[in-house]
Parts: sequence; structure tokens; C-alpha cells
Amino acid sequence: MTFEELYGKYEKSPGFEKLSPKSKQAYYYCARRLSDIFGDMDVAKMRRSTFVELQARLRDKPALVNLFTRIASIVMSYGVDLDILPSNPVAGLKSLKTGSHEKWNPEEVRTVIAMRDRKLSTAVALAWYTGQREGDILSMRWSDYTDGYISIVQQKTGREMKIKVHPDLEGYLNSIRGTEPDEFFIVSGKLKTSGGSFRSTFGRKMKLLGINKTFHGIRKGVACSLAENGRSINEIAAILGHKTIRMAAYYADQASGKRLAENAVSSIVSCV
Repeated sequence: MTFEELYGKYEKSPGFEKLSPKSKQAYYYCARRLSDIFGDMDVAKMRRSTFVELQARLRDKPALVNLFTRIASIVMSYGVDLDILPSNPVAGLKSLKTGSHEKWNPEEVRTVIAMRDRKLSTAVALAWYTGQREGDILSMRWSDYTDGYISIVQQKTGREMKIKVHPDLEGYLNSIRGTEPDEFFIVSGKLKTSGGSFRSTFGRKMKLLGINKTFHGIRKGVACSLAENGRSINEIAAILGHKTIRMAAYYADQASGKRLAENAVSSIVSCV
């Protein structure tokens, strides 16, 4: 049985059916790429070294190879459940190190919003005041913004959210709304901007401003800012739409550690 055939069986499983449409799309893309790589190789003959060699071949694309590895592990694990494989050769395989999404600070956010760039400033304002991911920001329509709230269904989690619009964001949105029909997108107007096109333009213009950070770093900046201002784990998870509180707890712990360290320093007995 080839990897493609095993993946075909996994696609009919209850676990796959529970995935969001966006996750299913990502799984399909990765499975097709892996099927091209492995060809007619029998999954029963795949060894851990098969995937270690794959990681080495794609080491210049760590995020992509980590996604490949994770999905391959899920599919191979399903093969174990069906008694097709004696064990999962990908289980526990270490991920490659990737660059982190450095968090944005409020001054950087203010700088971009002050540009009044119709697409970029709007996207950054929405990201900072709602804490949502790039795909959800680009998908927001004017019709989603009613009665002081923005309603979305997160693409990654499928979670339905109704986010209270901050007064600053409300003022910004009302200043650019103009006469655009409600079916238009808030960031880009009549035509939705693709993620690839947006990231290309965003990265180029941010470098001109001296901000060498990813768009996702805004979401991280929001979480850290909330934690540093004493918001609870549940509050952070609620606005970001996390399915679990693990990531919210991480940000809260970091902020707590910073405050404790600052308090400790202020309590050191002076010897100067």
C-alpha cells in the first residue's frame, strides 16, 4: 500500500471529518506532495530514516517540512490503528527549528496605522484590536461589522466569535468605510487579497519602516500586552480564540515572571 492509498483511507476516518475546511485543504496539499515524493514505495517499508532524509532534503523550508512530518505521522498512526503497519516510524521525530514570530510593540503598531495605507494600516489595526490571524483578517467583510461587534468564524479552528470593537478601532473603521457595499472586504474592498500577495507587499513595506517582523507577530504582541496588563488566562484565550488555554497560559506565565523579576530587583538591598 502506498502513502497515497493510506491517506485515502484516512480521509474517510472520523478524525479527518472533524477537521476544519482549511485544515482539510492543508492535509490534502501535504499528502499530495508526500505522495509525489514517495511514489510507489510501500508504507510498510518506510523507516524512520526515510523521514529523516526527507527533513534533510527540505531543511531550507523548516516550516513546510515540519507540517509534512506532522501530517505523515497522523496518517501513519492511522495505518497502525488499521493493522496495516506494526508501528509509526514518524512518532516522536523532532521538528526542525523555525524562526519565531517576534512580537510587535504598540509603537510599531501606531507607526503602521498612522501611514493610513488603505490595506496595510487597516489589516494591522484589525489584527491589533481583535487579535485574529491573517486569514481571518483578510476575510472580514463590512457586513461582519454590526452593532459594535465583528463576527467571524475562525478558519483554523472553526470557532464562531463575536468580538467587541475597541473605540479606537471603531473610529478608524468608520473613517474609512465610506460608501462601500457591505459585501465588500474591510481590508481590500471589492476583491479579497490573497495571503501570498498580502504577505509579499506587507513584508516589503515593513522593511522600509525598519519593522522586520511577521504579521503573525501582531497577534503575539496582543497576547503579551494583555498578559503584561494583568488579564487572565481565560480572557486572553477568549479574545484570541484559542481552543485550549495552553498558549494563553504561556503568555501569562511570561508576564508573571517579568513582574516577579522586577519586584525582586526593587527589593535588593542597596550596597552602593
